[in-house]
Amino acid sequence: AAALLLSARAGGLGDLRARLRVRSRPEIAAVLMLPPAALLAAAPLLGGDWAGLSRYSGLPELAPLAVAAIVLSINGFGEEIGWRGYLLPRLQALCGPRAGALLTGLVWAFWHLPMLAVLATYREMGALVLLFGFGLGLLAGSLVLAHVAAAAGLAAAAVWHTAFNLVTATDLGGAGGAVLTAVTMVWAAVLLARPAALAVPPPPRPPARPRPPGSPRTG
Repeated sequence: AAALLLSARAGGLGDLRARLRVRSRPEIAAVLMLPPAALLAAAPLLGGDWAGLSRYSGLPELAPLAVAAIVLSINGFGEEIGWRGYLLPRLQALCGPRAGALLTGLVWAFWHLPMLAVLATYREMGALVLLFGFGLGLLAGSLVLAHVAAAAGLAAAAVWHTAFNLVTATDLGGAGGAVLTAVTMVWAAVLLARPAALAVPPPPRPPARPRPPGSPRTG
């Protein structure tokens, strides 16, 4: 909601709509979707149980399709419109693709702090796990999602984010969550050496303010 309001104020809702469109060939988007989608599909083979998709951290038990729809709306499009749709392009314009993606991840990590008062699973992690596990995981996720948004568009990043959460934040169980987290970490390490792969299109220039009547011209 904040990203939509700020974008509207800056005259950039058209920019968000453009970012939501898939910008690459379908096969490229499919390859980028492969890690979370494959592990979501293979979860029962890794010791998981499809019934676990009904139980998502912070939600009551719901039908799996209802959980997926909520996660896609709130964690997928809701978060990605803010992080990769609004904040990332502006931070990259200030300090470059790599630093912009890492700073977005840092802000994203601090944004989760209020959840400590809501989710028992966050409180049970402890300070060290939150800092070096959850925190580093969000930085890695920020790099990967920046790459997905840069290569395939904001909608692809929203779907990737949704699939990742369904693997790691439900009671699906099994080894899928650990494998996907490890894949994301390795992927992020590769992207650190390829900052050009993180660069999303720059934000639109703010509209020029009208000159007050009678003001002197410059230049």
